[in-house]
Amino acid sequence: MRSAYAKKLSDALNGFTRSGEVRALLSELPAEQLEFLARDWQLWARDEQLPPEPDDPDAPWRVWVILGGRGAGRAFTVKL
Repeated sequence: MRSAYAKKLSDALNGFTRSGEVRALLSELPAEQLEFLARDWQLWARDEQLPPEPDDPDAPWRVWVILGGRGAGRAFTVKL
């Protein structure tokens, strides 16, 4: 489940990326805000990596499993 703010921010960043303006946008942010963005999992995760919606009565699942395999837990860096 992606929060509303993360969805809006992700959509906005994707729009700036497609227009080629993301570097200019991010260069205006202070270091602590850039670090927050780099570490915000809801922003960078794929939809299938996020927990399911808790209030969906028709959800086809009863238990959500996080299964780690090869590459699970690897660190990654974001270059701006």
